[in-house]
Amino acid sequence: MLCELRVRDFAIIDALDLEFAPGLNVLTGETGAGKSIIVDALTAALGADPELAAAFARLTPGRQRSYVIHLNAAKKPETRVARLAAFRGHILAGKGAQER
Repeated sequence: MLCELRVRDFAIIDALDLEFAPGLNVLTGETGAGKSIIVDALTAALGADPELAAAFARLTPGRQRSYVIHLNAAKKPETRVARLAAFRGHILAGKGAQER
């Protein structure tokens, strides 16, 4: 499960420490508040695999959320890594987590 995200000097964010609860987490805010920057920060964290990071960035926001929700549901870090590896082909193909 994705437990926390720490962002430093990214886009308009100087510092952000975000803790996620088990299950579904929802970010709300006014237009321009920086909600989508959270997804951008996750994309940057995928930078170890530039091809995967680029493919994730090209996904629609809804498809990106499907992966964030699915990865967040895993309780163990090893499970998150395994899920990301399993979904690599789907992400590269531009599909969401629930698409065949």
